Amino acid sequence: MRRFLYGSLVWPPCRIVNTQVATLANEHKNIIFLIVNVDELPAIPTKYGVKEVPTLLFLDATGNVRDRVIGVGSMQNYEECIMKINNK
Repeated sequence: MRRFLYGSLVWPPCRIVNTQVATLANEHKNIIFLIVNVDELPAIPTKYGVKEVPTLLFLDATGNVRDRVIGVGSMQNYEECIMKINNK
């Protein structure tokens, strides 16, 4: 199963990405979407080298980062990242 990790807080750009992630979760039921609050769980962003929020990490089934988007991206960009992982 593919995993998708999003690291963020309540920073305004993160709220935009939060909405985008909710839309993606509704469209891709086979993917696990996680929202990580970097203030509450700083070890997770550190483990994956997240230095800015929002950052979306696209992980494969084994937990390896296959792609990342820093900042607010477009839905098309996110869909391309998902397709890249699914078509490995």
